[in-house]
Amino acid sequence: MNIHVSKILTKMQDEIEKAKTSTSEHHIKEHILIIQSLCDLIVENKTQAQSVISASQIVSPNSSQINPAELQKMMGNIPTDTKQKPESSSYKEEGANGDSLFDF
Repeated sequence: MNIHVSKILTKMQDEIEKAKTSTSEHHIKEHILIIQSLCDLIVENKTQAQSVISASQIVSPNSSQINPAELQKMMGNIPTDTKQKPESSSYKEEGANGDSLFDF
């Protein structure tokens, strides 16, 4: 939710006027706390806006920027179609239902 700074400043001015006209110290502190909260809103809005700008500046590379050698380094040297389960290394036991440890 974006609140324009001028609206917050107007509310702050109203609270300052109320604090000036208050007679008890308790009411003055209440108005000062409201002003402090409004100040926090302004600071928070600016930091959120800066984080949105910095996040939008992050550029992810598209597929044309990655060359095949880089892709092969990232994905590994073994092509996906040649990966096969080695048959000779499987353990066979009489009475077992399958290759899995959980097959009883």
